[in-house]
Amino acid sequence: MMDPQRMTTATAAEVCRNFGLWQDRAMRGPVTVTNHGRPKTVLLSIDDFGRDRPGGADGRHMVPPVMLDQMAQGYVTLDEQLRVTGANRAAQQRLQRAEAELIGLRLTDLYPELTAAVLTRLLKRVLQTGEPASVEAPSGRLAGESLRIDAFRHDGGVGYLTTRIDEDVAARALAADHDALVAAMAVHGEAGTARLTPRGTFAAVDDTLLAMLGFESIQIVHARLSDVVPVGRRVAVNEAIERVLTGGDARVLDLELLGRGGEEHRMTIALAATRSGFTIDGMLLLATPVRH
Repeated sequence: MMDPQRMTTATAAEVCRNFGLWQDRAMRGPVTVTNHGRPKTVLLSIDDFGRDRPGGADGRHMVPPVMLDQMAQGYVTLDEQLRVTGANRAAQQRLQRAEAELIGLRLTDLYPELTAAVLTRLLKRVLQTGEPASVEAPSGRLAGESLRIDAFRHDGGVGYLTTRIDEDVAARALAADHDALVAAMAVHGEAGTARLTPRGTFAAVDDTLLAMLGFESIQIVHARLSDVVPVGRRVAVNEAIERVLTGGDARVLDLELLGRGGEEHRMTIALAATRSGFTIDGMLLLATPVRH
């Protein structure tokens, strides 16, 4: 804290007229600058400024503890021997120990063997190189819990943030399953897919479905699904589209799709909603020939 006995006072006009003088005075102690008799600002040396910053003269620990405790991420700091020196509230809850109990513990005291080994390698690399690094790993504490760990140099040691990424991991797994399914349908040769807009028009059509119907992509994209079914089936198709888009379950129909030359292809089609966030943004169409 600033020592009141070291402080001097100067008016803003005096500081403006002879800034060099008051800059030198500030090297010996803080200078309170007044305007119309009221204190407005304080002129400090860099040493005084450093001592009064949270964390000391080197400016470390700039984030106040009260802010760290509001973070959703777990925040843990360790010394060069990778012993815990601090933990915010989220980390305490995740590790199920109070900060006082965590101080001095090693990673092997906090995590199962595999997770501790992964984290130890990461933090040692950060200590050696000084470069931030990240890794994803199972927490080992709760079934299905996965963490993203972001590590960085901190106060002569190392710190790390932990974020639960269970939903991200699950989403990536679903995306991988989808990619595999699309690849399988492509080599199958009798399962065509298309992406439809909320207006029921084709946004994209895969090569298999194009080949089944004899169209080029440019000839069918932006056309309505109801445009490629016989007139008598359009009401059923439009009703199915409406049900899917209003949040209903996926729909399946046996009907004819019209080819480029007007010929009819007996198909089983399924329609399912696609979503962006919480909003339905279109439909996926799956079409397979009806076997006689």
